Amino acid sequence: MGNEVERQADRTHWNYWQFYADAGYFVSSRTEATYLEFRRGVTLPATANLLITPHVVLAYRQQSPDPTRTSISEGGPGVSFKYLFRGSRYEPHGPTFDALLQYRARLSGRGHGDWVLTGVARF
Repeated sequence: MGNEVERQADRTHWNYWQFYADAGYFVSSRTEATYLEFRRGVTLPATANLLITPHVVLAYRQQSPDPTRTSISEGGPGVSFKYLFRGSRYEPHGPTFDALLQYRARLSGRGHGDWVLTGVARF
């Protein structure tokens, strides 16, 4: 859920936030896993079909039991480049492609900071 990165006619920029949660229980190993991510930033239209969103990200990944100690919380800067196919300034767009680059520094848990590159295609 969130204030998605979407084209907004006649605006030079707008606020952006997104919250994502995923949880699972794996019966055979009796393992619980949780992933939470929050982003906050501003969206800037570079062209009619390209939106750039610099943001800050906080992420939390937890597993129980955690024999390899992979539970961690991270945070840092990021940027999203979202391309909107079809549509126009005032019409809804069709498919999108979002390239997301983030640097995540370790806030708690074992491990170290590193870069994350994600691509998301929506049809």
